Amino acid sequence: MTTKSYIAIIGTIIVLFGLYAFISRNPAGVAGDGAVPGQQPPPPPPPDISVAQINQEWSTLLSMANAPAIGNPNAQYTMVEIGDFQCPQCGRSRSKVEQLLTSSRGKLKLYFVNFPLPMHPHARFAAQAALAASEQGKFWPMFDLLYSHQDELIPSEVQYYATQEMPTLNINKFVSDTSSPTVVSRVDQQIKFVQSLKIGATPTFIVRKTSGGTPAWYVGTKDTPVSQGLNHFIAAPPWLKASG
Repeated sequence: MTTKSYIAIIGTIIVLFGLYAFISRNPAGVAGDGAVPGQQPPPPPPPDISVAQINQEWSTLLSMANAPAIGNPNAQYTMVEIGDFQCPQCGRSRSKVEQLLTSSRGKLKLYFVNFPLPMHPHARFAAQAALAASEQGKFWPMFDLLYSHQDELIPSEVQYYATQEMPTLNINKFVSDTSSPTVVSRVDQQIKFVQSLKIGATPTFIVRKTSGGTPAWYVGTKDTPVSQGLNHFIAAPPWLKASG
């Protein structure tokens, strides 16, 4: 056997071993970041999440929302976003949620519930700002503003952008309301309620038929073996099914 032939054989063995190692790490049925959403069945919620409890407390969950839903009031499906305005993945989800609302053609409406996480230093104030704007019926414009300026959520910057981008907002009332006992207490109630559902990640999206039924749940913007991604829902929303 020549030296070149020996080297070729060794090279082939190395390539085959590498291919085997790759396949072993990525078995069939596990959707990685490059997988097409919807091709694999979505995984169940983590064991500490009680879908039955969410279903039982559905009306309370909706009552915790920052404002009336956006979208068709008579939509066939209702989605609740549990979010943190400083959470990067929440910000990345914003365009996907808008895509869903548009593509649903009136079959979906959206509520938002604050769940500021402790690792985000400005998330709590942003949640209070969102509720303060809701006091004037302007939650959804503030929702857009806060997500558009995720890196600028200190009080003075939020006040500045609100003045520039929301000219009909009563800025003095808004500033006062952000620290009012009513708003502060409301955020506390939202956090406590979300924690009671054993939800600890943002964004979490919960979807249910408006008329009732078992909720489906989606966490984040990716399909992974341990989280049911929003992309999966976008690829196969229930209203595309004959039975939906």
